[in-house]
Amino acid sequence: MNSADILRMAQEADVWVAGQEPYQTQLVRFAELVAKAEREACAKVCEEHAADIRRGHDLGISYADVVRLRSNA
Repeated sequence: MNSADILRMAQEADVWVAGQEPYQTQLVRFAELVAKAEREACAKVCEEHAADIRRGHDLGISYADVVRLRSNA
């Protein structure tokens, strides 16, 4: 995800509109922090899933599925 993606999503969410350039830097930094936190949370989910598999618990679900299930939490 790059700055253009972040600004496009902000426009889709009516958070940012063209002409608000003074706020662009803060918006991009905020999105970067949110993405970093989400990556770490997803990494922890993968680590937990891997630990279950190592203990012999076949959950019948992929890492990708486990990460996607986070949206239901």
